[in-house]
Amino acid sequence: MQRLTIETFEREPEPLEVYWLAGLLRHPEEGWQVRTVVRGTESGRFHMHTLSIGLLPLLTLGSRFEKGQLLQYQSAGMTGFATVPDVAKAEELGSDALPAGLYPFGENKGGVQRLLRYQTDIGTLLVPTIELIRFLFVHNKTLANALMQPGSLMTLHRQQDFQQGAPLLLHFSSEMPVRLLNHAFVQEFAWLAYDQSARKSWESVYGFTIGKPYVSFMPPHIPDSSWTFRGVQLGEIWLVLELTHVSGRQLPCQSLSFSHPAMVHRPSVPKGSASIGYKGSTVERRDRQYKVFEGKNCSRTNQHQPVLPISPKGSGFSNLVQIKKIWSSIKPSVAGKGRKKTGDAPSQSVPMVEPASLGQQGANANVLPIDLQLLESVAWSQLGTLESMAKTVQLMATMLPDMRVSMSFCKLPLGGMFSMTERRQRVCLIALFNSKSVRPVVLLDVERSGNHALSTLAISFNKDDDSIEAVIQSVLKGVVSNYGRWSNLVEKDFFDMCNFTRLPRIIPHRDKAFENHHVWKWAVRLCRKLNFPAFVRGRFS
Repeated sequence: MQRLTIETFEREPEPLEVYWLAGLLRHPEEGWQVRTVVRGTESGRFHMHTLSIGLLPLLTLGSRFEKGQLLQYQSAGMTGFATVPDVAKAEELGSDALPAGLYPFGENKGGVQRLLRYQTDIGTLLVPTIELIRFLFVHNKTLANALMQPGSLMTLHRQQDFQQGAPLLLHFSSEMPVRLLNHAFVQEFAWLAYDQSARKSWESVYGFTIGKPYVSFMPPHIPDSSWTFRGVQLGEIWLVLELTHVSGRQLPCQSLSFSHPAMVHRPSVPKGSASIGYKGSTVERRDRQYKVFEGKNCSRTNQHQPVLPISPKGSGFSNLVQIKKIWSSIKPSVAGKGRKKTGDAPSQSVPMVEPASLGQQGANANVLPIDLQLLESVAWSQLGTLESMAKTVQLMATMLPDMRVSMSFCKLPLGGMFSMTERRQRVCLIALFNSKSVRPVVLLDVERSGNHALSTLAISFNKDDDSIEAVIQSVLKGVVSNYGRWSNLVEKDFFDMCNFTRLPRIIPHRDKAFENHHVWKWAVRLCRKLNFPAFVRGRFS
């Protein structure tokens, strides 16, 4: 598995939480950078770091890093769902308008960064402007570096005259890394480059931001948009920390094709012929880790760069179009460097750690470039039988004000029949409960489509949360390999770290409609099962 380490965060003596993004800054040599405010999760102290803008796809508020690596399952905040009548019709505010108690900054008060305020079906949504820009436009390092470069889209593809609703052929240039070109990203690029409202919105980022201490832009027209997000709540006011799914957008074309100079047909290898590899052995690819160093923001050419998956986004395009790759039969004039065909096999015991960069290309730079690849997120419509548990955990967060509660969704790892349901990956809800007086508790609840019976699983940790990521990953792999049942073998592997408790039928009749008083009963029952102090003492009896 490929992992990314941010060396700036790795130097810190404690885990960090990305707390705020305080605007963009142009460095004379290293290009555009993001002023990133982080908070130590143990000390509560705030620090400011200036990072390459190429890291912006990863820098979501509430995301947590330990030893420089992003923690996949421990981001702050609760998952929420709302409908926005029109994304373009937002009221822009300063961040000093945040209500007291919603998102405290310690002794610091006020702020100049911009928020967008929307009135929705669940109340008021406050969205940091830079987060909406990140979600809509900044899908990888390549687009992040292009964001504040006027005319940059013209260097990534061959601009053409286009009639709205006609077939669209995208001719990507060699400046666009070919490994980024999956169907999800090609759709995003087509919308960005050829939807009139989206293109104006993209170009407004530079015009509204240059020379100012804050980030601003003109949001695009997206009507009746359903949002899935992670955020914090105070009464009927939500602050969005991370957008994960936005529906309501339409692709501007009837069909979509794309080409790239590196997309060429290669002759198939005849059966029985020798495959490329190390002499005398068959070797699996070694795990690689990449470390981004401060002060090494520029990279060498972007050709053949590795691509790492990042937190997923959901496009939610309302019109489905056929997507086709256009292959060339012309051989490239210069062959790229290939894998070594002879030599000793590398050691498999220690992963290789390579210095890398998410910055722009530099004339004299020799650091390996890497990029980030767009993945598909979990939308509200995919929750299925998890909706009742999601509502229950949301209520528990308000009933336990002294406890830090976070909730997220992930897709089960592929590798078995249980991974899939109705031709899509099965979804798992992950809730983390933590406080100074209670050891971390993780709640796992897997979507039950297909009349599959599986209890909710509670994992109580015996110490602080250093092992949470490894335990969750192993448990999810175990339930897939064990055909949809929690694995006893995995539980034995971690018996000295945590206790596993199965909670059958903690929420009955998930397939039926439920009312608010049902959610209250489920929340109280679940808190008692988890032995949370307020409920053990009968506070809410």
